[in-house]
Amino acid sequence: TDPLFLGPLYEREHLDDDVRSLVCMSAALTRFDLEGFGDLTKEALRRGLPESAVRECCLQGVAYAGFPRAVAALFAIADLLGPAPEQSGMFDRTDTLADGTDYFRGVYGDHSDTLLEKIQALDPNFSDLVIRGAYGRVLSRPQLAPMQRALMGVGSLCVLGQRPQLFAHAAWALRYVPTVQPCLQSVPCVELPYPDNRRPGWPEAPTSFL
Repeated sequence: TDPLFLGPLYEREHLDDDVRSLVCMSAALTRFDLEGFGDLTKEALRRGLPESAVRECCLQGVAYAGFPRAVAALFAIADLLGPAPEQSGMFDRTDTLADGTDYFRGVYGDHSDTLLEKIQALDPNFSDLVIRGAYGRVLSRPQLAPMQRALMGVGSLCVLGQRPQLFAHAAWALRYVPTVQPCLQSVPCVELPYPDNRRPGWPEAPTSFL
């Protein structure tokens, strides 16, 4: 990743180094830019981001980018990380429904019941997977602060071009930050440091639309 791009990016206000690193990495993972993800991880570790947060970023990538990209990202940075930690007990938790529901309601607020009903009407199994899996087992984990996870979600959803979910996550992030500026400052973290905003030969993909 171009240091002429990263230097000014990290110098901007409203996001600390850890949050900015996590948002950049989340966007690169979602875009499946493994080379960029590796470079960003190296820079994040140099700036003091804990290795546990790097692993947590890969894990959160499952909820936004899917298992294949999240696992590939973890392989891409394997030489930057120390020995694997002990199993976290993620699947031993018994409160995933309650945790997932609370997290989901935190993101979608007054619209959460209606949205859940619509998902359940399409397929109740899918609804259970969203609440217990994505929200209960992954996004509600305490290893990262809710504000960090919310802004990481903003970065990933910018890449995906998912406007409704993006606005919901940005509104949720405002519960944890004093102004809208941290949300706005998450958007430059999504941009690639290349003239045409993509690596040569790669298919075009949305990076931001704000």
